[in-house]
Amino acid sequence: MEYRTEQDVTRKKRNIKIISSVFIGILIILTLFSNTLANWGLPKVITEKPKNGELTQTFTGNGELQPQEEAKLSASSVEAKVKEVHVKEGDRVKQNQLLVTYDSKKSEQELLDAEANLQIQKLKLNDAQANYNEAKKNQQENKPNNQPNDQQESKPNEAAKGTDIQDIQRLKTEVESEKIGVSIQERKIKGLKEELEMSKKLIAPFDGVVTKINAKKDQPSTSNEGDVILSDESKGFKVELQVPADLATHLKVGEKINLKGNATSLEGELIEIKNIESNENQRPQEQGKQQDEPKGEQKDDQKGEPKDEQQFEITPATSQPQKRILVKVQGEELKKGEQVEATLTKQLAKGVLIPNKVIKREGQNTFVYTIEEKKGPLGNAFYIEKSPITVGESNGQETVVKDLNENDQIVSGISEPLQEGEQVQVKVKVKEQK
Repeated sequence: MEYRTEQDVTRKKRNIKIISSVFIGILIILTLFSNTLANWGLPKVITEKPKNGELTQTFTGNGELQPQEEAKLSASSVEAKVKEVHVKEGDRVKQNQLLVTYDSKKSEQELLDAEANLQIQKLKLNDAQANYNEAKKNQQENKPNNQPNDQQESKPNEAAKGTDIQDIQRLKTEVESEKIGVSIQERKIKGLKEELEMSKKLIAPFDGVVTKINAKKDQPSTSNEGDVILSDESKGFKVELQVPADLATHLKVGEKINLKGNATSLEGELIEIKNIESNENQRPQEQGKQQDEPKGEQKDDQKGEPKDEQQFEITPATSQPQKRILVKVQGEELKKGEQVEATLTKQLAKGVLIPNKVIKREGQNTFVYTIEEKKGPLGNAFYIEKSPITVGESNGQETVVKDLNENDQIVSGISEPLQEGEQVQVKVKVKEQK
């Protein structure tokens, strides 16, 4: 009996020791992982660190080729009617080549009337000249003798002589007036002939390509729009693009631009940089894009997991302003309306870089959300903090900023809307290797 009692006591002591050890172990585990367990229900955030480097921008934009110089050609007369069109769109024409002929009956009739009036004017001149010649002849025949005459006869002769001189002067003036009338009518006829020559046909003023025809047979000339639109390809083409303003500040007029059209590499020349109206300051999607632009990819669709995009209830930073550039292009096979692609790559600045999506703005204040780490006896705790920043140049995806360093943790994704000062659970974003 005593032997069994001793065994029971020993067994009980051993069990108590085991239970105590397990209990102490559990306490140690709970103590060590108490911070982890406390963080289990906290909102989750994704963070990433700023990087120090060069801010470069590669921009690709598309545009249509347009002739550098284009002429709208039409009849000189506003009342001209199209008789025949001798070319079609896309034709290459030479200087002085016939493009359109017009119905010239009205101009021809006007010329005939002017020529008839000239004949009438010449007849009047002949009559005036004949009257003048007759008066001069009579004056010579009635010239008084040099022999002395009676005093009473000399006075009437002197009066008649004065009258003859006045008549001759009047007739001479009529002759000169008719000559001027003839001269005016001759100049008018010359002008009508030139106008008729111009109004009855439309010729090419230079070598070029017919890009559009508005003229229609038996229809009036379209003077406003032009009967034929002719482009001067010898002057080259131009393409218009909208680019980010930050990139445009690093471009210079005369700079060479790489272009691509119909699988052919081209070299263009930048000829103009200009601002665009505020209501146009939004680049169309088809106009151009910045390469490698992130799309706010979600990290996890499961409830409670942070997403790689901001969800704070604040006003985001404004979109990038744009500028318009004009690029001149030369090439024998180029055509109006052909699509070309331009690629621009520039180093904008050096400094601390952060993604554009993490930049926030409230009124005039620009900031990012960062993590403030507080150390404790059972582990570190993390809290949301609003950090003001000064922004510099941007390429549409990244921005150069001040007031941050490479050790700061920037919030780039959250699982739910948060407030400044709230404790969170941090998940560090792993950069993809490129």
